[in-house]
Amino acid sequence: MTQNEPLDIEEFIGEAQKRGFHLRTATQRELYRYRLLIPFIQITNRPVREPAKSAKTESPFGGTHLIDLRLARDTGRLRDLAAIPYQPRLSFEPTKWTWPTNSP
Repeated sequence: MTQNEPLDIEEFIGEAQKRGFHLRTATQRELYRYRLLIPFIQITNRPVREPAKSAKTESPFGGTHLIDLRLARDTGRLRDLAAIPYQPRLSFEPTKWTWPTNSP
């Protein structure tokens, strides 16, 4: 599926339903387990790699998800789930966003 802005789990399920696919979070987990549908990235609470600010000037416009992704990238909190083995504890339940802490 393509979209203008990244989707969270609830939005992804909604877009899939518009296209005739009825997904639940449990179904998404099983598809991920078999590597058939992998979330692009995971935003973590703690840094998992070196921060990577963009060298190019970025548009200040964008929705909340895009701004969250940029902040996570700039603080090293993005994890590429396609590049690592299956994570059995990865949550597919919707979570409320919180500001990252500055503690080490």
